[in-house]
Amino acid sequence: MFEDNRPVDWNLPKQKSRLFSKLPDSLAEDMATVPLTFHVHQFSITMEAYNNNPSFNQMFEVLQTDTFKNSTMSVVTVDAIEAKDYAMFGTIYHPEY
Repeated sequence: MFEDNRPVDWNLPKQKSRLFSKLPDSLAEDMATVPLTFHVHQFSITMEAYNNNPSFNQMFEVLQTDTFKNSTMSVVTVDAIEAKDYAMFGTIYHPEY
């Protein structure tokens, strides 16, 4: 579940993100529809945990999420973030893949 190629869901238009603002539109579309990002981590923060932590909300903007579903659960995880006031960025996937 946490170790495969997956598309991402854009939570913020890429034009509003410092991390993705120069990303070509065609690649942004592919990231949303084609499994281009290789997720190899067993641990990630869920949107529920993000929403329940005021410190995260104050410091970070969620840029991308992903939804993992199976027959017993559905979990939305944070895929990419950027700090609101600092040059700090993070992704759960490996963009160099």
